[in-house]
Amino acid sequence: GQHHELAAMVVAAAARSEGWRTTDLGANTPAEDIVSTVRTTRAEAIALSITWPADDAALAADLEKLGRLLPDDVLLVVGGLSAEAYSDTLDRIGARRPLDLVEFRNVLGNVRASRHAS
Repeated sequence: GQHHELAAMVVAAAARSEGWRTTDLGANTPAEDIVSTVRTTRAEAIALSITWPADDAALAADLEKLGRLLPDDVLLVVGGLSAEAYSDTLDRIGARRPLDLVEFRNVLGNVRASRHAS
């Protein structure tokens, strides 16, 4: 139900600047399609942007579904203007919620360092 792409495009550009390969799934992508792409690309992380609304029960249910379907070793990072409104759901599914692009870059750096330390 998220139809705005600008924030996601900015986050993808930030990830690419940190050396990550990105795949843009566009707006309004169902959880099943996200998970299918994660498995196909062997993604280590997925970033979502929640722009609005701040009170959508269907979106909360979709986030719960995504949390159940994603492999345990895939980091879920969620930001956007309305992400805070879904904090209970995001905490339950283990999503990281960086406050800005600097923190987002730090999260990605920590993931890369911890997963490729060996």
